[in-house]
This record gives sequence, structure tokens and C-alpha cells, in this order.
Amino acid sequence: MNDYADLEKKILQLLSEDCIGLWEIIRLIKKKYPGLSPKDTKEITLQFIFQMLSQNIFYAGIPQKDGSFVFWVGKPDELTKKIKESWDTLDSEPNIGEIVWFDITNVKRDELKQRIN
Repeated sequence: MNDYADLEKKILQLLSEDCIGLWEIIRLIKKKYPGLSPKDTKEITLQFIFQMLSQNIFYAGIPQKDGSFVFWVGKPDELTKKIKESWDTLDSEPNIGEIVWFDITNVKRDELKQRIN
């Protein structure tokens, strides 16, 4: 259940336009794997996020009102743990604006531009 190639492609498409929130990744996971329990949804989402962070595809952080993005500092496992711990404090799945957002890395942005040109 961990073939994330199509999810990565969709995420890169979204990230090429703007940063995305955790809730958007959850929505895509649930669409790819209908019928998941909340526990499995969380587990798969966190595995996917860890993979994307580890492969330097996106950064975790929080967008600011001025359009900048404040990146969280840490290793992929530390950041994934931080997301999990914050998620664990909620009574439901994260909603719009809650916990974390993701922005594409410069390496991936340049790679996408080269594909287009």
C-alpha cells in the first residue's frame, strides 16, 4: 500500500502552484485508499510525509501573511514525529490551516521548470 508515485505527482502539481496543507494530503490519501480507518489514514499520511521530506521534495512549515514561508528545522523523522504529536492532540483529522503546511524545495522546483522548458 506504499506506492506513492501517483500521490507524489499530484502533490508536485499542487505545489507548483502554491504551498499545501496537511489536510490536502489527507484528502488525497483517502481518495487513493477509500475506506481507511482514521488510524490507517494517519499512519499512511505520516509515512508519505516522511518519504517526501526524506527525498527533499517538500519542506514543512507555516506560510506567513506576507507570502513568506517559515520552515521547520529538523530531520525528516523529527518533523514527522512533531506532526504526529500535534495530530494526536486533535479530536479529529486536521482541518484547513491546522498543524503544518508544505512547500516545494528549490531542487524540485528547478526540476519541474526544466521538465516544462
